[in-house]
Amino acid sequence: MAQLAQTPIEITSRLTTLAPYSNQIEYHYQTTNVSLVNTFGALDENLNLISKQLGTLKALVPAGSYVIVGGVRYDLLEFHFHQPAEHTLNGTRSPMEVHFVHLREGVQDSRTPSPGFTDCQLVDRPALAIGVFIAPGNADPELQKIFAPPFLPVDSSSLPVTVANLNLRKLIPDGQASWRYLGGLSTPSKTCNPASLVFQLTNDVFPEIVRWYVLQDVVHLPIADMDKFHALFEDGNSRPIQNLNGRPVFRDQKQNPK
Repeated sequence: MAQLAQTPIEITSRLTTLAPYSNQIEYHYQTTNVSLVNTFGALDENLNLISKQLGTLKALVPAGSYVIVGGVRYDLLEFHFHQPAEHTLNGTRSPMEVHFVHLREGVQDSRTPSPGFTDCQLVDRPALAIGVFIAPGNADPELQKIFAPPFLPVDSSSLPVTVANLNLRKLIPDGQASWRYLGGLSTPSKTCNPASLVFQLTNDVFPEIVRWYVLQDVVHLPIADMDKFHALFEDGNSRPIQNLNGRPVFRDQKQNPK
């Protein structure tokens, strides 16, 4: 398992490479019910616990929502939160960040084995993740629905909490501008997992399977809702910044209209 393309990273504007404004994200997100779970305290195969620092509040998404990038479909599996933000921009860290995790259509997800699917390890970067910074504010009421239930799951033993009729598209800002790079998952996961959870937890190395899009535009969450998340992960749940190891980070360059 490689250890040279870990996530998150520091995005430094002067070190990014301008690239044509191509491969825009085409969203096909539904209005649906999602199930909130807390991954803190979950057990791996050797009965090691996922710590609070590596845990998160995760929304499991039913099948049917996806994006198309460069003509390829990626199905949305889940989205989850970090406080403070994991990626930094020019040395600045936003209060929170949400990650939308997708898997390429036709690729085997280890959570739901099915015959006829391609194994993850046979596909280059089979996952696609969209990172969105979260700033304080009231401008995005759909995002607030996730923190509206009177009780949120406090650890992996808590019952899942359903958030009904959530318009997933409204969780993403409208702007397309982004920074793009090749990286990995930033939390322990069985999703498209070429290494066991015990390896991930023991070595602090997570699967390097992700095409990352970190969006320029932000979404907003009231400070009171940020405090609800802080109550679950009082010391924060953001992974340290990882070394780029020579990886390019691309920045969108809009082309002049013809």
